[in-house]
Amino acid sequence: MLTYDLLPSDEYSAAELLSSIRWPDGMVCPHCGNAKHSHLRSRPRVFVCTRCQRHQSVTAGTPLTRCRVPLCKVFRAAWLLTRRRSISARRLHLVLDVAYETAWSLCHRLRSGPVVDDVRLDAFVSMSELRLTRRPPYRRPWDGPPLRLTLMWDSVGRFVALPGHPEPHAVRRALDQHSDAETAPVHRVPPMSVAQIYRYIFEDTHRAVSDRWMPLYAAAVACWERARRSGEDPLKAMLAATLARTTHPFRRLRPREAAEWPNLEDWRTDAPAEDHPPNEAISPLAVPSTSLT
Repeated sequence: MLTYDLLPSDEYSAAELLSSIRWPDGMVCPHCGNAKHSHLRSRPRVFVCTRCQRHQSVTAGTPLTRCRVPLCKVFRAAWLLTRRRSISARRLHLVLDVAYETAWSLCHRLRSGPVVDDVRLDAFVSMSELRLTRRPPYRRPWDGPPLRLTLMWDSVGRFVALPGHPEPHAVRRALDQHSDAETAPVHRVPPMSVAQIYRYIFEDTHRAVSDRWMPLYAAAVACWERARRSGEDPLKAMLAATLARTTHPFRRLRPREAAEWPNLEDWRTDAPAEDHPPNEAISPLAVPSTSLT
């Protein structure tokens, strides 16, 4: 497990580590199939094939595409995000010495991978609902409803977080996606360790998360905790899920692609799902650059 002192300190070692996470069996040139490569001296994250001289970036085709933040700072941000209490973009931009918009964008790029992570639960599934108190931002009026999360976990300890209070049909779809159970989940008290993690993060660190971005936050926290429980490195688990995704988080999806994504407006706790027309497919990761909350 990587500690903060063992994180790469230069761009070349950071690119090598990120390459080993993205391609565990080694990078292979997609054009000629050659496994030997070298670094481009002017661009450390770009590899050059020794046979056909084609360029291949370690972040190409991933949410980190065209991210101009140095890879060393990307690893530091990922390490700080995967801690028990995580870190907000307000504090991250001070730690990394970058603009707040850059820190916010980097956090959402790193969280966009676990949102489509396919987790398999066993046949015995339990579920419960958490109500978390939202703390209003500083000097800003807040009269929003409490944050609601639905947790589904199995006998081994793997769990999945669903934002809001889903309807029975949504629960059945989530159960068919993540488990082979034929019976409905049993309502039980959630494990204290799992509930405490969400209380730490959403009542202390991320005090005013909007309902639009709640699926990203909930899926990322679940990914980190599952990796921590199974003995894996949560930093590598999050980076592997992010690099395995091929859709850029801030680009507009086509209608056919957007139909495959969940409509995040349906997760709102202050409005029913039927208020939103089903034909208006909204991309969960397509947000104007001016709205950063």
